[in-house]
Parts: sequence; structure tokens; C-alpha cells
Amino acid sequence: MEIEDRESEFWLRAVGYYRLSGYWHPYRSEASTPNENGHKFVEGTTFHEVVELYEFDRKLRELSLSAIDRIEVGLRSRLSYELGRDDPEGHLDERNFTDGQAYDAMRSIVNKRIERAISSNDPIAVHHEEKYGGRYPIWVVTEFFDFSDVSRLYAAIVPEKRDAIADYFQFSPSTDGFNSGVRAKLVSWLHNLAIVRNTAAHHARLWNRPFKPTSGKGVNWLPGMGSIPKSNHRIFGSLSVMAYLLRTVSPGSSWTGKVQGLMTSEFSKIYCGIWQRCSSLRIGLKRRSSLTPDVLRTSRVRIHFPKLSPWKCTRTLLCCAQLRRRRRRPGQHSAVRTGPAFGF
Repeated sequence: MEIEDRESEFWLRAVGYYRLSGYWHPYRSEASTPNENGHKFVEGTTFHEVVELYEFDRKLRELSLSAIDRIEVGLRSRLSYELGRDDPEGHLDERNFTDGQAYDAMRSIVNKRIERAISSNDPIAVHHEEKYGGRYPIWVVTEFFDFSDVSRLYAAIVPEKRDAIADYFQFSPSTDGFNSGVRAKLVSWLHNLAIVRNTAAHHARLWNRPFKPTSGKGVNWLPGMGSIPKSNHRIFGSLSVMAYLLRTVSPGSSWTGKVQGLMTSEFSKIYCGIWQRCSSLRIGLKRRSSLTPDVLRTSRVRIHFPKLSPWKCTRTLLCCAQLRRRRRRPGQHSAVRTGPAFGF
């Protein structure tokens, strides 16, 4: 790896060797022995390219948190409405939950979050303790929740109220009843977004990171989500769901355009550099013939970036390539194969 002393010293001090090491894996060459694995890089690799990939992932985290922030506020609002429609303290009514176990679990979470707010002198908690004797309506309780709590509350309430919230977010079956189970998928996808949110909030890597598999089956007929794999374990599916939910909670948002811009302006350049040099890696392209592409040409490859309406543009991620290490037998050539998106 080519290293510029001043730049590398800055980044190693500011970010650290271990954190950066997760971003130079695609640049490693195949070792001649297992003991050498990870210590040699493809000729021409520079430390600056690793930093560019790190910066791309940092910006992807910021965009993810921006989307989840709006989704979380919208979900809090709908939960408060559905649970508080008949009783401001609907979270204390066991009939609003699927069973006694779910009710007890949520009561425990509510009590812990209120205690945490009181111990930190949260002005809302102090006000309700002094003026209302410690009684909290549901729309106040949800303000003490983090996104994981909100997603758990959604999963715990009775199906009728869950379905009403799913319909608000347009996770609804078609008019002819096709895919009637699509509402139930929102539970698992909100759990997935909670994991993504916590990962991004703790500054961990989103790009090329495996998450708990969340099935795309049952939601990939919804507009803009047809490209989600049936067994999705990368960030692409999460980004697609964020884009879909933002249609409701933030219509007219420029978020999907910003994701597309990040992909075309920064990730495409990073990807092309890896493609041109890392011939020992298996590289796959996934093209969508139904999309009208802008074509970014290099001497070795065409990368297709579709012209999409704003809420569909995260499909762009599938039009990049995947690089995965593969050991070759002597004389065996690397191959170009269709595969998932690189790191997504």
C-alpha cells in the first residue's frame, strides 16, 4: 500500500488502525500462505483510497440516521394516536397488547424509561411528576423511547392497531387482496432499521456489513422495492425501506436524491479503482434491463446508474458491483459473474 506519511499519520491518530482496517479488505491481495493473509495489498493501492471509502461510509451513516430520525418521529405519532385514541393512558391497558407477556414487557420498558428521564431531570418528566402525580399519557411516554423501544411497542400491540399504522405507511395489500400478509412485514423491517440506527449511531461500518437477514419476500411487489433480495442481509434493503417509508412521513424529501448523488459521485469512483486493479477478486454486476441507465464508462467496465424517480433511486445501489475474495487454483482465471451489489 502506498502511504503518504502526513495523511496516514493524521487518519491513524484521528480514526485508528482497527477502524480503518475494515475498509481496506477489498484491496488485499491473495496471500501465498495463510499466515500472510491480510498483510499484502494489490499493487497500486493507496492509503488515500481507503480513506475515501471510509468517508463514503461516514456520509452513508449520516444519511441513514437522517431518514430513520423522520421515520421514528412518524411512528411515535401514529402509535400515540392509535393507543391514545380511546384512553390517554392506553399503554396501561392490557387489552391493547397481543398477550399478557407483551404487556408486562412493555410496562417494564415504560417504567425504566420514565425512571431514566426523572434521574436526568428531564423537564417533561419533572413537570408530569409535579403537576400530574407521575401520570403520563402515551404521547409523552413515547418521547422517552428510543427507536428500539418504539419498534418493540409496535410489535407488541394488537393486530388491529398495527394494521392501521401499517396502512398509514402504505404497507398495505393491493385492492384485490394480493399479498395480504404485507402488513406483518413491517414488524421485521422496523426491527432491522433499529439495528441499522444503533449501528450508525455508534459510528460502526454500514457498508459491506452483514445484518440479521430480513426477508424481502412479501414486500418486493411494493413500488420501488422489487430489487430487495428474498434473503436480505445488507444495507441495500434497509435503504430501500427507508426510501419507501419517507414517501409518507416526508413527502417531497430530497433524501433519496442525496443517496443517489453519493453513489454516483463518490462510490462509483471508488468502485472503478478497485475493479481496474483487483483482478484476483470475483466481481459481479447486477443489471436491471427494465431501468433506463446513465452509463459511466471506464476502460474496463460499464456501470449503470438508472434514471429513477426520487423514491426509487436507491435501486442504484444494485447497479454497482460486488467484490469478494476467492482462492483460485493455479492457472485459473478470475471470472465476471452476476451477483449482489458490492457491499450492499
